[in-house]
Amino acid sequence: FPCHIHLPRMSAQGVDVVDASFALASSRLLNDTYQRDDTHWSPHGSRAVANVLGIHVSASSMQLTAAEVTTIFQGYEPHDGDLLKFIDTGVLRPIAGPEASRIARFETTVVSSGDLFNAAPVDVALVGTSFSAKSDWHFADFLQDALDAELINYAEEGRGPFAPMAAMLASETFATNPPTLVIWEVPTRYTTLEMNP
Repeated sequence: FPCHIHLPRMSAQGVDVVDASFALASSRLLNDTYQRDDTHWSPHGSRAVANVLGIHVSASSMQLTAAEVTTIFQGYEPHDGDLLKFIDTGVLRPIAGPEASRIARFETTVVSSGDLFNAAPVDVALVGTSFSAKSDWHFADFLQDALDAELINYAEEGRGPFAPMAAMLASETFATNPPTLVIWEVPTRYTTLEMNP
């Protein structure tokens, strides 16, 4: 789900794309979809995007191995976002701020449809940046919930979106049991370079 400026070009090349901007904007009426002091979507934003992707997949003819997925809201915790490194007030923070923001916490359980002797196939792969890799944003679990399917998360912290994709494509798992659906999270900042036709 890349930046909207590349959607027409990618669609023309046969890539199935989803513009998540409307989901983020409309969900903002209920909850902040970005963390106040962070460059990432909030968990509420993650859930909104995951739900849009779930609707998109449900409307297609794609068949995924079903899993029983349950997500429960756990409350809020203090959270320091990545933008705070630009306004480090050190020991003066209690006086000068900024005040700590809060992040929503969720817990997701996944029960696959396999049994004790036969594991159910995992049809979905998630590839992306630290955003998809870190549990803070709960994106992988929201996707499982929205798709009613288990996924394998190939995202890695600190490697961007391209190295994890290359690693997945070169993996033995991909060669022997390729996923039915690959979801690739590519932040807007990685789409500013001109794409090759």
